[in-house]
Amino acid sequence: MSLKEIIKQLSRDFNLGFSEGEEVYSLSVNDLYEVYLEKSIEPHVFLLSAPVCLVPDKGAEETYRLLLEANLYGEAMGQHVLAIDKGSDQVVLFRWFNELEISYAEFLDHLKCFVKQVATWEEKIEGFPNHEKGEEELDNLNIGIKI
Repeated sequence: MSLKEIIKQLSRDFNLGFSEGEEVYSLSVNDLYEVYLEKSIEPHVFLLSAPVCLVPDKGAEETYRLLLEANLYGEAMGQHVLAIDKGSDQVVLFRWFNELEISYAEFLDHLKCFVKQVATWEEKIEGFPNHEKGEEELDNLNIGIKI
């Protein structure tokens, strides 16, 4: 399913009213997490990304080590990748999708897993959760447009 088709279905299911032809689609998930969808420069690939948190001033080296170990050895990462935006010092979680290999239902399942990964890494890096809702709340997607 193409990114364009997923965006259309998300718009229908969650009354988002996206404009067609946008380069990057910004979603607010459960009013807690900002998630972005965008087309990759590679054919039939699109990208899901979300800011996790800022690299903390204290413990920055420990954070870098944690991210490197997760990306290199972390079996729990699956197809997720953690990176640091050098301009903002923001930790960002990414996941790529092949449009030829995913359905809308599968995408929604991956989106739930993705948001849980954001919450998990936010807690690991910052040492405490930055939200009051439990994990069960993340099982129910409430998606809106982030303005």
